[in-house]
Amino acid sequence: MDPDPGLKLFSNLGDVSRTARQILAQAMARGGTRLLPSVHLDLTLEHLGHVREGFIITLRTTSFRSRSELRHVVRAILVDWKWLEPLGLRWMTTSGPLEKPTLQVVAFAHAAVTLGAMRHLPADQVTFPQLKRSYADIPVPGSPGEILQRIEEMEVVMARSSRLPLSRCGREPVRRTYGYFETGAWLVGQHWRLGSLG
Repeated sequence: MDPDPGLKLFSNLGDVSRTARQILAQAMARGGTRLLPSVHLDLTLEHLGHVREGFIITLRTTSFRSRSELRHVVRAILVDWKWLEPLGLRWMTTSGPLEKPTLQVVAFAHAAVTLGAMRHLPADQVTFPQLKRSYADIPVPGSPGEILQRIEEMEVVMARSSRLPLSRCGREPVRRTYGYFETGAWLVGQHWRLGSLG
């Protein structure tokens, strides 16, 4: 029997998170060198693209704190409509039904939960090299503008570090990105562990 597609998708999110954290950890162990090109890095960047697309698809104007934040996000994501094409969306289509953006919405939902849970990751699960094993000081993005800023920060860390040393991205952006992937992998692992106990 084929596995449930939703569970497979959820499991894949854990795999991407785990390997992204490993990619970052390896670069840090080499003294902050650049991320080595690999299929895993490509998949991580693709995943972050899905997170961004899911964010865009699920946006609601009532979530914005101010008109200026709404204007900023509109300028950042809606001025250039090319983002529709990778989603399989068209203004008008005669070639068949529109694609359902399930992957993008699930990727963003996982990202939103991950960003909220990162502050609560148990100390024994935090592997980022620091004195206090905690991400409790990292604020949870509270508005669409803050969420978009965090997504963009992770995209920059992963994409730029494939060309330049990871150390050039700054310790805190790298730490937030590392913590995001570490927490994302932990959440999926907890789901499977608790599910197998129940």
